[in-house]
Amino acid sequence: CDSISLGAVTFKNVPFYEISDQATGVFGENLISNGVWEINFKKDKITFSSTIDSPEDLGQAELFPSSYTDDGIKIPVTFPNNKTEDVDLDFGFNGTILLPKAEFTTFTSKTRAVLKEDLRFSTPTNKSILENIEALDSIRIHEKTFTVVMSTNDLARERLIGLGFFERFEFVIFDYKNKLFYVSKKKI
Repeated sequence: CDSISLGAVTFKNVPFYEISDQATGVFGENLISNGVWEINFKKDKITFSSTIDSPEDLGQAELFPSSYTDDGIKIPVTFPNNKTEDVDLDFGFNGTILLPKAEFTTFTSKTRAVLKEDLRFSTPTNKSILENIEALDSIRIHEKTFTVVMSTNDLARERLIGLGFFERFEFVIFDYKNKLFYVSKKKI
């Protein structure tokens, strides 16, 4: 795109792609990494600023374990089998945790019920229907335990933690300048 405006801020020459069957587009880290973003799920509001001093909610936030790499943001997750692995933070994934099939079988609790359903999968270049397998389970991040829906399918190649996980918090703040990630202390 020649330019994208978000409120009073305009970004120039932004790589952008449209998903053909949806009225939305996608932009990524190349745009997001230009500052500090607060995504407020409670207020349905996104705020962009150039410094960490600007977000009004920072006082009600706590640091969330993460590391910023050339490949994105990694979150260390301890799975029910007590193995800790980095998962990629991906707000393009609407679920909570996505795992490759082999890891799904190894990482989930053996006593959990598993649900299988058909899922419509859409990218800019492809549309398909595939079987999605889900299990309600718990994970640990640092010292905290979270209930999640872990899922897998034949296309899953990476470990992802998605939007569905973070929507439980009132807001999240990405501070790309200082390579820090915050979540609200309060949950929705």
